Amino acid sequence: ILCVRSDESYLEETIRKTKTGIAARTKEEALHFISTQYKYWLKAGYTQTEPDKKEIEKFSRKSQAEQFMTIFDTLIKD
Repeated sequence: ILCVRSDESYLEETIRKTKTGIAARTKEEALHFISTQYKYWLKAGYTQTEPDKKEIEKFSRKSQAEQFMTIFDTLIKD
């Protein structure tokens, strides 16, 4: 993921925690990211990333459904 320009807040924090890309604050950061990924793609045929799968799981449909179930259960009990 390349986020241009960083919100310097939650989106940047999420990208950093999940290790899925960069939230660039400067043109130089964006250019470096693109250049690095492009060079890797030329050699390997795909871009390089090693995301934190445990962090990403928080955004899965299953995880979100469980969160909604918890909210609905709380509302029903109240």
